[in-house]
Amino acid sequence: MTILLIESDPFFARIYTKKMEEQGWGVSIATSGDVGVKKAFAEPPSCIVLDLLLPGKHGFEVMEELKENAATASVPVIVLTDLCEPEDVERCRIFGASCYAIKAHVTPDGIVKRIKEITSS
Repeated sequence: MTILLIESDPFFARIYTKKMEEQGWGVSIATSGDVGVKKAFAEPPSCIVLDLLLPGKHGFEVMEELKENAATASVPVIVLTDLCEPEDVERCRIFGASCYAIKAHVTPDGIVKRIKEITSS
C-alpha cells in the first residue's frame, strides 16, 4: 500500500511517516498542495493524508482537484488538520473526504487505524 502524506510541518511529517512505514507501507511526502496534486496525479496512491493549511494550494483546492481527476477521484482522503470549525468539516465532507481528524485529538496510531479501516472496505 502507498500513502501520499501532504503535510508542510516537518515534525508531523516525520512522526506520521515513521508510523506508516512501521506498517510496511510506502510513503511519499509532499510539503505543499501543488506538489501533492502533482504526485497524486503522477502515481495515484492507495490513500492520501492531507493537511488543509498548506503553502501553495490550500487543502480545499487540493481536494477539489483530486475529485475532479478520474485517476484520483476514488482515492480515499483523510483530512488531518488543526482546523476544527464545523464549516471546515462540512466543506471536506462535500469534497468527499473519507475522514476528518483534528491533529490535537488523534495520535499517529489512530491515523494508521483509520487508514486501515478506510482502505480495507
